[in-house]
Amino acid sequence: GVGITWEDMPLLLTRYATSKISSLEDLSHIGTLGYRGEALASIASVSCIDIRSKAKGAEIGGFLQAEGGTITCLDQLPWKEGTRVQVENLFFNFPARKKFLRSSLAELKRISTVVRDYAVAYPSVSFSLYHKGNKTFESLGNGERIKVLQSLWGLAPEIRSTVVQCGSVSLECWWQSTPGRQRNSITTFVNGRSVSDPLIKGAASVACKDLSGNWMLFFSLPADLVDVNIHPAKAEIRFRYPSEIFEVVKAAGQDLQSRATKLFVFPDYPAMLGEDNKRDVPLPHSYTPCMLAPDNFFTRVSSPGDVLKIKTGSDSSISSLSSDDVETERKFLDDFSSRSQVRFISQMASGYLLFEHNGALTLMDPHAAHERVKYEEIVRQIAEHGVVSQKLAPSLPIPPSLATDATEYLD
Repeated sequence: GVGITWEDMPLLLTRYATSKISSLEDLSHIGTLGYRGEALASIASVSCIDIRSKAKGAEIGGFLQAEGGTITCLDQLPWKEGTRVQVENLFFNFPARKKFLRSSLAELKRISTVVRDYAVAYPSVSFSLYHKGNKTFESLGNGERIKVLQSLWGLAPEIRSTVVQCGSVSLECWWQSTPGRQRNSITTFVNGRSVSDPLIKGAASVACKDLSGNWMLFFSLPADLVDVNIHPAKAEIRFRYPSEIFEVVKAAGQDLQSRATKLFVFPDYPAMLGEDNKRDVPLPHSYTPCMLAPDNFFTRVSSPGDVLKIKTGSDSSISSLSSDDVETERKFLDDFSSRSQVRFISQMASGYLLFEHNGALTLMDPHAAHERVKYEEIVRQIAEHGVVSQKLAPSLPIPPSLATDATEYLD
């Protein structure tokens, strides 16, 4: 920051002294995160606080310490440009309020959520979070929002983004799918402020019902078109034109959905093969290794329908499952290996592979095929080496305090 002048240091813990509101007109276009001048005074009243600051261009900085809202030390000292606020012993003078705090792990999770969300909202600012002396999170502050999101969500699946303008409202939307989870995680910022607005969540649920996953929505609009002064914690807001918000969220969802379900049709498969079924032309960039399976992609430890008996030191045996479509499956695999009757068409966005086989469309799930291959490898290993087992470690009793923390962590 730009720091605080020495003359203003005594006013820091005075309620409303740091308010950004100087006239009634200012209430209609609030552009700062804090504007009432209450937060710092409220925190100082229930904690021990240490503030050190130096204004830009000043020769010397200031140092302030307070306990329970009462200033105990105020002096000048050399300091770097900017401000540092350190809070300790929260609720030390309100033990009844302190009892309502959850476990340290639960409180850490809430703090971590706030820090990580604002790290994404302000990628040009470096954020660091420490717990018991260990760094649990850090953002570089290089201005690249995608890098912060990748550190939180991971590199895969792909993170998509879009920017939509509707009237005076601009929306920057980031989304990543979460396979296997139907519930959406929606984080919303309006003019740099984290909010939980039912209108935005409702619009996202309707417009993006087919795109479950992680969502980060960043709205930008004139300050006079949004009222942030309707909730004590500033967690809720009110828009002057709610229809624009709904339309811009809907447009963003449609744009992402159209790209997420796009089907790329690849060139004709046989045309890409030269003599002796060798690939004599380079594959396009969109091809992935799973699209052209090797000859030994499907391996078997027994013929379809056969019963595989495995001796395990007793008369027990393991049987491979058979199906009514064994012959059809055998014919398809034989044709696939020889590449005579099977033509690869494309891969869907969901991952399924499309083949043409004897005039019919065949759909293959690569994940299920991989499970089948691994299963038969395990069966073959059991047939050759027997069942390998080991004893489980004895269970250990957990102290009640650790059991409570573990339960809250699982929740």
